Amino acid sequence: MTPKSSLSCIETSSLIEKLLLAYLWRQIIMFNEGHQDSDDCNSQNGQFKALSFDETLSHALWNCEKVKKVWKLMPSYNIIKDSRGNSMMDLLVEFKHKLAKEEFEDVVKVLWAIWENRNRQWTNQHIMNGARLLDWVFNSYPREIHGQENLTKMHPAAEKNQWQIPPVVTYCVHCDAALKPNQEGVGIGYVWQDWKGNILSAGMKYQPIFCNVNIAEAQAVAAALNDKPKSVHHPFEIRTDSKLLVDAIVHNGNSLDDMKPVVNQIKRHPNFSQCTKFNHVKRDHNLGAHSLAKRSLDKKLTHSFYNSFPDWLTIVCKANLSHSL
Repeated sequence: MTPKSSLSCIETSSLIEKLLLAYLWRQIIMFNEGHQDSDDCNSQNGQFKALSFDETLSHALWNCEKVKKVWKLMPSYNIIKDSRGNSMMDLLVEFKHKLAKEEFEDVVKVLWAIWENRNRQWTNQHIMNGARLLDWVFNSYPREIHGQENLTKMHPAAEKNQWQIPPVVTYCVHCDAALKPNQEGVGIGYVWQDWKGNILSAGMKYQPIFCNVNIAEAQAVAAALNDKPKSVHHPFEIRTDSKLLVDAIVHNGNSLDDMKPVVNQIKRHPNFSQCTKFNHVKRDHNLGAHSLAKRSLDKKLTHSFYNSFPDWLTIVCKANLSHSL
C-alpha cells in the first residue's frame, strides 16, 4: 500500500478532520492574541511558562509523558507503543497499519478527547484525567457492536486461543461451577475484572444441594450478579463455559425445564441490564472462576475477596491475561 492510498483511507474520518481543524483554529487564535502554545509539560500551577522546545501536535497528543498515562490504559497500547512518527499524520498512518479498524477508531476518539481536554485547560475549565477521560469519550462515542464480535475476531494478528479483551471501560465477570455426580454439594466461583485484566473482586460459594451441572452454571452467574462490585458503574460482559446457558440467555434457546427458574432470575436481575455480551469461553480462559468453584466444593467454603486476593488466584488470572499481550 502506498503512502497516498494510506492517507486517503484516513482522511475520510470525520473525527480526525475535527481534530485537525480544532488544532488549526486554535493556532490562528493564539497567533492573533500573541499566545504561545503550551501543555502540561510547560506549565506550573496552571500558569504557562516559556517553552523549552517547539511544541508539536504529535508531542501534545502522543509523546508527552503526561498523556502517556492515558494511553497506557488502552488495551491496544502494547501494539502501537513503539510508534515514533515525525508528524501527527505519520503517526496516524502507522496506527492505521498496525491496528484493526475498530481499534484505530478508538485511538482517534482518544486523540480527540486529549485535545478537548487541553482546550478545557487552556480556557480554565474543568479537565478530566486517566480513566475518567476514557470513560467520557467512549460513553459519548460508543463502539458499534455487531453480533458476537470481539477483539479476537477483529485483529488479524490475534491468536485464536487468547483471552478476549473487552472494550475500554467495559468490565467482565467470569463464572463457573463445580460438582461431583450423584453427590451433595455445589461450588460456584466468579471473578470480576476490568478491561486490562485487573481483578476487582472475586467470590466462591458452597451450596449443600443436589443439582445438575446446567443449574449450577446458571446459579454461578446469578451469584456473580448479586455480588457485582460497587465500583462497576459501566457495561460489563458475562463469560461462562456453559454453551447451553449462553444459548438459553442470548438466543432464547430451549433451556431445560429445571434451568428455567434460574435463567429467568438472571434475565430479571437489575444488574443484568448493564450486560452487553453473554459469551461462551473455553475452560482454559475461565481458570480463575473454575479454581474458585473447585476450591469451594472441595473445602465447602463460602468467601468473597474485595481488597486483597490469594496468590493462587492472582497467578491463574495473570496466566489467562498473558495470552492476550
